[in-house]
Amino acid sequence: MANTILLRNGRAMPPVGMTTTAGREAEIWCSLPASFEQGARRYCSSSSHGSLRALGTFLGESFQRGVLRSDMWVSASVGPGVVQYSEFSDCSSTNLKHKARMQIENSLDQLMLGYVDLLLMDLEDPSDEVRQQVWEVLEEYYFVGRAKAVGLRSSSWRHLAGLLKDANVAPMVVQLDCGPSRAHPELMKLCQQNGIILEVPSSAESASRSILSGVSAPTSDVLIPFLAQFSYGSELNSGHSFL
Repeated sequence: MANTILLRNGRAMPPVGMTTTAGREAEIWCSLPASFEQGARRYCSSSSHGSLRALGTFLGESFQRGVLRSDMWVSASVGPGVVQYSEFSDCSSTNLKHKARMQIENSLDQLMLGYVDLLLMDLEDPSDEVRQQVWEVLEEYYFVGRAKAVGLRSSSWRHLAGLLKDANVAPMVVQLDCGPSRAHPELMKLCQQNGIILEVPSSAESASRSILSGVSAPTSDVLIPFLAQFSYGSELNSGHSFL
């Protein structure tokens, strides 16, 4: 893949991608081929977006036209709406991990893929115990090759520091859930120190929307990775290739 960002495990990730969000079905179906024509080869979705099946069908049709699986980067996540904290009041590890596996298997089934390139943990501030147990499921999928890379969506230094302390596989990507200009500098520094790619959805920062407005479809956001080194503005000019 040309113009890629190398993750810590050697996987090459396209620098800009489309994340499908909840919207009218017709808009989702139109946005996928439109983004592909504009050069997008990276797609991120989750069960909470309600667009996995549409993305899976689009990918299948693309493969039938001769697009290679290796040319597409697909992300999925364990996220809110599936992992309900009220169901975990007993902190049962078996229950937690079973439900996390169910969501991942459901995502792979709807995507009609044997693996995803990036599997993200997207939990709204659960306990450290819940977060660790769900992360262990992501590690399982990484070790058997059904997730080629793992990461999390968070803007919390504490969440990332806890995973780095206890995980067998450290996150390779962190997606901010706020604009990078509002991110805690300690989080950015922690990512830099551990070789973690930090990125932000364009919906969280108007600057990124203006730079990449031609890539983003009506029901989509653009994912913009940047190195956690200096300020957000300087990183946009740090040598990354954007579509």
